[in-house]
Amino acid sequence: MIKLPARNAVLLAATLVLAPFLLFGAKATATAMHRHAYVFFDGEETGCLPWEWYWGTRRVGALSRGDMVTFRNEQASLFARGALMTKLIAGVPGDTVVIEQGVISINGRVLGTLARGAQHFLRPINAWDTRYRIAPGHYFVFGSEYRSYDSRYWGTIRYDQILTKDMLLD
Repeated sequence: MIKLPARNAVLLAATLVLAPFLLFGAKATATAMHRHAYVFFDGEETGCLPWEWYWGTRRVGALSRGDMVTFRNEQASLFARGALMTKLIAGVPGDTVVIEQGVISINGRVLGTLARGAQHFLRPINAWDTRYRIAPGHYFVFGSEYRSYDSRYWGTIRYDQILTKDMLLD
């Protein structure tokens, strides 16, 4: 018998459980799920968030620090324009973002560094130094992993870029 890695075993089990619904489910149900919510799997080995399974709802509503969102990125130059990304909201309108000597803080609370980015992009640690107040309708998004490519490198996202508010299924 072949032993699958835990990650693959979970994916296989989910596929086997969901397959009958996907093959024989009512079209109306599939359309409603697509229109209002969805489940997705992030199988990246080096993802920017430590989780794999998410439930996303298209009814975004009000957003707060700590909310997880999926959005179309228009700012990140490393990805195609409109690439989908999932991040945590770390800053909301009115918050003050300070990046100084590679250390990022919002409202005086340190979130992390840009050390990995400086190494990866071959730039000095202070290349991203800035200070600004987050504008109305904009959000500072952040990955929890040190290697995350997020707002610390390319700034805030607009509310209208956000497609879903997400929850963990892991």
